[in-house]
Amino acid sequence: MKVKRKVKHSSGENSGQEQDSLDDWEVIHSLMEGSVLQHIINKMVRKENVKRFDESFAAYLKVADLYQIEAFRALQEAQVEIEKVRAKVDCLKVASEVQTTEVEHLREVLRRKEDASTRLKVALTL
Repeated sequence: MKVKRKVKHSSGENSGQEQDSLDDWEVIHSLMEGSVLQHIINKMVRKENVKRFDESFAAYLKVADLYQIEAFRALQEAQVEIEKVRAKVDCLKVASEVQTTEVEHLREVLRRKEDASTRLKVALTL
């Protein structure tokens, strides 16, 4: 679609020639139809969308990395606590073994004293 309008020369005189005006939106639109310009604009918009997506995804990955780092730290702390508990359990096992040995020794001493006491009672009854 061509829009016709008379354009005056810079000298102010009317030439009588008709010329398309770039001030008219319909002229601009008709020029853009079928041109590469619209394709380039669309491509630029898509590229901006991709860039925003990339930036958002990069931010998401950074947050995910922070969560992973925090989870790794928590895991390390838990492993340290587990090692402390295992060491304490090992100490308690050793203490239990020592006490068991002492209890067995005291039972043996008690058994001997009971045997000695029984022999004394037998000897006194004779």
